[in-house]
Amino acid sequence: MIQLLVCFYDPASGAVLVNGVDLKTLPLTEWRRPAGYVGQEPVLFATTILVNIKSGIATVTKEQALDALKQVQAMEFIDRLPERLDTFVGVADGQLSGGQ
Repeated sequence: MIQLLVCFYDPASGAVLVNGVDLKTLPLTEWRRPAGYVGQEPVLFATTILVNIKSGIATVTKEQALDALKQVQAMEFIDRLPERLDTFVGVADGQLSGGQ
């Protein structure tokens, strides 16, 4: 349900309404900005690490992403990847799983 509310998934039928407003009519980035969600089922989009980070806030710079990764102590791991932030992750031929 939460993934529907933060628009990670579109409903197969019907609509998701918040205060009577269809979520599809709201700007996605503005709707997600105040939401904090940590799923129990990690998901990576089939793209680079940097693009996955930007899926939360599209205006994040590479420097800001690197700083965030340092804060969560992930840089040592990222530095060992072949193309660092530009390493392809996600499904099929991805270099990481959601759990990593």
